[in-house]
Amino acid sequence: MKLRESPHHMKTKTFNLIVAENEEFCFKGILATESPDHFEPGTGLTLAHDILEHVGNHPNPYVDEFMALGAMVAVRIEQGYCNGSRYMKLEDLANEVLILVQSMYWQGETLTEPTTLPQGHDLWQEVLSLTEEGINNFLEEEDDENITIPENLAENITAWVIEGYENCLQHYGGHNLYGICHLFKDIAEQCDKWLEHSEIGDRAILTIDFESARVILEEYWEWEGIELTEDY
Repeated sequence: MKLRESPHHMKTKTFNLIVAENEEFCFKGILATESPDHFEPGTGLTLAHDILEHVGNHPNPYVDEFMALGAMVAVRIEQGYCNGSRYMKLEDLANEVLILVQSMYWQGETLTEPTTLPQGHDLWQEVLSLTEEGINNFLEEEDDENITIPENLAENITAWVIEGYENCLQHYGGHNLYGICHLFKDIAEQCDKWLEHSEIGDRAILTIDFESARVILEEYWEWEGIELTEDY
């Protein structure tokens, strides 16, 4: 599995952003133009998740999403991220699993088998329990006797979540994860502020300084063939 370049070996990273329509939900959102094909325009929170927690780049989009949940545990849950008026907890995984399993079912997608089941990992039992809860809640919501769930789905999801957790620790090796959590909040807030006053097709440059945990968002456009930028 190919990992993105680790911030441990660089001080800054730049992303090209564009405002585009989310065709599935019919709202305007932000997308990094470097994103994989299965990413969709979203809010600043979604963009921060895509940039900071999708660090595995697995070709199966649902494996990629479950691995990103593992990164979410490392970056936000374990670092005390406040989501609105409450701090995120590991128990939030159950609802995230429900949403992804529901999407897999509606899209008719399957999950790539992991090479190993890390049953000795400290998070295994708790994540497995929450994954089973999410799957069971999905089945209760759908209330359809014809739905069949692979017998080992909960174990496979748990394995990918834990692999994503470990990949995240490796990806940010040498960096304080609390600082990465701070970056998450800053990216989300700055991008939402820009999105509120933007139009479809607007562009910006997002620069992340991993050493100082600082984010700079610059709008840019062309005027008479000259590229212009302005701090937002």
